[in-house]
Amino acid sequence: MKFTIGLMDRISSLLLVLGCTATLLMMLHVCADILGRLIFSRPIGGTLEVVTYIYMVAVAFLPMAVVQRQRQQIIVEVFNQLLPKRVLAFLDGTVAIVGCVFMSVLAWYAGWDALEKTLIFETAPSELNPVPIWPARWMVVAGAALAAAYLAVQAVSDLRSAFSDTEPETGLEPEFETFTPGLKGDAI
Repeated sequence: MKFTIGLMDRISSLLLVLGCTATLLMMLHVCADILGRLIFSRPIGGTLEVVTYIYMVAVAFLPMAVVQRQRQQIIVEVFNQLLPKRVLAFLDGTVAIVGCVFMSVLAWYAGWDALEKTLIFETAPSELNPVPIWPARWMVVAGAALAAAYLAVQAVSDLRSAFSDTEPETGLEPEFETFTPGLKGDAI
């Protein structure tokens, strides 16, 4: 199991780097487009399509597994603080199962859609040349499938903790467990 989680950690870290790279490339691409438009009166053709269909998908879906690995999804804790740890672990495990099912279904259907679009080499019309957008469909599959895998591992850990009096295992690499910028007494 440790090998599988270690492999998932490495893949999710790679997806995070790719998502961050997409953010940087999107910034540079948009800036170059604006400069080209203002200075040379010639914008970069296809910028809107590349940003919309490729960069945004990469930014939204590739880091999803790391967010789940660190349990950093947005949650509402109104009554949770009043519950005993075992009940809270049971609720977390149940929610992780529901999330795992949702992300698995998303990955499954996105996978079939990605396969169909890959076979026809889907493109988006652009000013100059069509922009191939079929690779971005696989980004949804990768992010959702890996997030589902983390949710499955976390569900087992949380439910095991709920039915025995142990702390849930995080499955995280040590450097991720302690990394919370701005929350360790840092001056802002």
